[in-house]
Amino acid sequence: MPELSALFRVVALANAILAFLFGATVFVGVNQQKRTKAHLSFLFLTTSVGIWSLAYYFWLGARSEEEARVFLGLLNMGAAFIPSTFFHWVRDIFSLSFHYARWWLIGGYGFALVFVLLGFTPHFVKDFHTLGGFSYWPTAGDLYWMFIVYYCVYLGLSIYFIGKLILTPSSPQQTQRVALIIAGALVITVIIGISNFLPWYKVTIWPWGSFLVPIAIFLFLYAMAQFNLMQMRTSLAQVLVLLMVGLAFTDIFSAEQWTEFTTRTLLFLLVLSFAFLFLEIYRRDLKRQIQLQKLTKDLQAANKRLQELDKQKTEFLSIASHQLRGPVAVVRGYSSLLKENAYGKLPPSAQEIVDRIEASAATMAQMVDDFLNVTRIEQGRMHYDMHHFDLGQLVSQLCEEFSMRAKEKGLSFSCAIARQPAQYPYYGDQVKIRQVIANLIDNAIKYTPSGWVRVSLCPGKGARQEYVITVEDSGIGIPPEEIPTLFSKFHRASNAQGANVSGTGLGLYIAKRLVKAHSGSIRIFSEGRGKGSRFVITLPALPAQISDDEDATTDD
Repeated sequence: MPELSALFRVVALANAILAFLFGATVFVGVNQQKRTKAHLSFLFLTTSVGIWSLAYYFWLGARSEEEARVFLGLLNMGAAFIPSTFFHWVRDIFSLSFHYARWWLIGGYGFALVFVLLGFTPHFVKDFHTLGGFSYWPTAGDLYWMFIVYYCVYLGLSIYFIGKLILTPSSPQQTQRVALIIAGALVITVIIGISNFLPWYKVTIWPWGSFLVPIAIFLFLYAMAQFNLMQMRTSLAQVLVLLMVGLAFTDIFSAEQWTEFTTRTLLFLLVLSFAFLFLEIYRRDLKRQIQLQKLTKDLQAANKRLQELDKQKTEFLSIASHQLRGPVAVVRGYSSLLKENAYGKLPPSAQEIVDRIEASAATMAQMVDDFLNVTRIEQGRMHYDMHHFDLGQLVSQLCEEFSMRAKEKGLSFSCAIARQPAQYPYYGDQVKIRQVIANLIDNAIKYTPSGWVRVSLCPGKGARQEYVITVEDSGIGIPPEEIPTLFSKFHRASNAQGANVSGTGLGLYIAKRLVKAHSGSIRIFSEGRGKGSRFVITLPALPAQISDDEDATTDD
């Protein structure tokens, strides 16, 4: 069956080419700084497989016993190093550390060298017999059994450590996955060994295991790729390109005429040029991709760190605000007692100072409340006390309170409620809604040096049942490009600093979150600097559904 013998020769040659190419590309293709022991032991393993496969190819084509014996000696050279290099690679890729590991490795390579020498003697190859289409199949010598024992021991060691990694629950998931891949390659290696060993003892079985060598090589590669020891796509691309170059090169020698030789040589040079160009472009793209992946990971890590810092900042603000609340309350209490002459009548000069202390304490108390509200909102601990109340009456009361402040500043203040105040029934947290509207009116007065402030309440014009509260002024206005960021934490309009130096940049952020929690919305309109601004709150007339997973108590 010469055709079958020729098929095995082709397979052996293909195995040799794949082993040499993949071993070289993985080792050479890795940057020297990133090269590890696993890369070197992988090169040893693939070289051993390559020598065995190439000698296999020449042995099957031998024309005499002497020629067959020489190539069988080379075949045994490659085969002798496969168990020890496989064990070496398994140790390196998993960074295994165990008792006498170094001595096991030295012993493996020592036995391999002994078997290399024995491979050329009758102790390994006694004589030859015919196996189907194979004319010079070897008959095992008296010491060949020692090689089989060595083969089983070192592959058994590899199986033991891989099985241990797979069955150990504490092993990382990636390690277990790679161990399973290599276990598959080991099974194939055992099958290859059995299918080749048995015919040495005149068991009539064809060495079909040789057809599984490419699968084992690809599993080796995949295992390396899983540990990021190589780029799978890069290695495959390099191998394919080198195969094309190799085919173009060997095609030159099949030319029968000078013109044909010249044409094929030029074609080879063209293929070689394109191969180098392709690999260079591919490497650049891959390098760029790796850099992008690294940047993405760095950004993700930085983002995670920022989130942690933001959480720590929120917790710090919560603790600090709680600690500040007590002293501020004490200052406000004593300043109030001083104003009421509880400790004796104050002189006029001291009265003004006490007023300033009380005003500063009130401002400080508001800032503390803002910080506490921010931490409660971000931690999902904001409490809502839901009750039925009239929104019109609330707006009317606020207008009365702020009208005096506006007049003291010389501003025109107006309040327009479209219906009677008692005709705006609403269900929500009255304190929170009051805080939002009061904050907007207070800002309108603060940021309006002269002119007017208007507050209005009316039903919505759309099909939805909703209430619309508008607070507008003729004040300093807002640059249009800054409007989208005004609801962010600690953000103020660029022209607000001169009008009010005590602002924290939290009021609008809190207002938006409180309104959103009531299923409403808040919007800002301004034509620019010096052209005033308009804030519009829209609240559903139907009972609000508290959002953001906040706590709520009701009076139902």
